Amino acid sequence: MKYFVRLATEQDKPAVTKFYDNSLPLIDEKQTSWIKNIYPSIDTALKAIDLSQLFVCYDSNDNVSGTMILNNQSDKEYENITWDNSELDPNQILVIHTLIIDPKKLNQGIASTMINFIKEFGKSNSMITIRLDTNFKNTPAQKLYEKHQFVFRGRTNLKSFDNKGWDDCVFYEFCLK
Repeated sequence: MKYFVRLATEQDKPAVTKFYDNSLPLIDEKQTSWIKNIYPSIDTALKAIDLSQLFVCYDSNDNVSGTMILNNQSDKEYENITWDNSELDPNQILVIHTLIIDPKKLNQGIASTMINFIKEFGKSNSMITIRLDTNFKNTPAQKLYEKHQFVFRGRTNLKSFDNKGWDDCVFYEFCLK
């Protein structure tokens, strides 16, 4: 099966809603630290579409197989990480948020297609680096990023999505220049 990634539009909202409704209940909350009905939520995804920050991965049958949010926003804790270049302007940094793959379609190359798209998107938008965080327990995501030459940059706590505690997170970076 072939996969392609593009910026989501208003017309994608029903398909993205269906994707979230079908995928999120199957994702291991302990592994991701995501909290049901708080984050990620369909409201977050639809707002990201309105902001031109949500990207969709479709298969050749026109089904959504993955989504992600790309922007230059990061938590203040990112300042505590030893990045390759900590002096960059935020507009030179691409940050990956909420990369979701259809749990029924794992190990089909969808995540790799999305990661390769992110790298090309970053280059074509004059980004210097790509950064992200993931839960320390999310070893499948860590292996994926390492497979694609993302470099581990550190580990620290981020405020939990319900603001009732902290999540143990690891940070990765891929330098484009």
